[in-house]
Amino acid sequence: MKELPDIEWKDLRPAAAGLPAEPFAPPAATPAWDAQPLPQVRLADLDGAALAGFRERLGEGAAAGDAALLEQLQLFQLKRAAVLLFHAAPERLVSGAYVRLGRFDREQRLIEQHAIGGPLFVQFERTLALLEEHLQRSVAGGREARSPADYPLPLAALREALLNALLHKDYARGLPIQIRLHDGRISLWNPAQLPAGWSAGGLRERQLARPGNPDIAAAFQRAGLVEGWGLGIDKLLAACRAHGVAEPLLRPEQDGLW
Repeated sequence: MKELPDIEWKDLRPAAAGLPAEPFAPPAATPAWDAQPLPQVRLADLDGAALAGFRERLGEGAAAGDAALLEQLQLFQLKRAAVLLFHAAPERLVSGAYVRLGRFDREQRLIEQHAIGGPLFVQFERTLALLEEHLQRSVAGGREARSPADYPLPLAALREALLNALLHKDYARGLPIQIRLHDGRISLWNPAQLPAGWSAGGLRERQLARPGNPDIAAAFQRAGLVEGWGLGIDKLLAACRAHGVAEPLLRPEQDGLW
């Protein structure tokens, strides 16, 4: 039986008689933004505490030594992802690489604000802690903090929304993730674009994992914070349903995703 080729190329011109066929060169793939190196950055510029913290997350599976750990993550030569993940102040090298969080009163006046910088794992932990602090605020006049069962929104849903923003953000835009805290709602704006062919409505349907920053997403997956199967929105919606609150609105607007 004649074996079939693994790939059949169509619409290619046959080689002229007596001349060797020209090799077919597939188009070169452009590396993702976070996979491109920053030549001016050296290993010594990264934060040893951030690397040690990540090594603790990996446990026995972590490579020994900082250079070996970065090789394990495929971040050598030092990529933009390495700077965002492990530099003590990545916002100095990548404009807007931080989270901006503000709390507003009923008259829309700003009463508290934070700029959360540092390695992305630190941004995630500190921002999530501030979100939980907001959820814990007691009803006006009360002294005791709310328990998780009494939070107006489930922390698990906010966790997934924050992870989604950090992994899919368009860091080349130079704009921070912006979170607005109100008594009756929380709004998160991420400077990111949906992949071609996707819509905000389609996000509620199960999608393949297509992170905007694959190397950053891979590090968060190794750290056990995401599964890497595109289930973040599913988990966000499920957390809201389990908590008995309305599902969040998802909409592309103002050159980003709310």
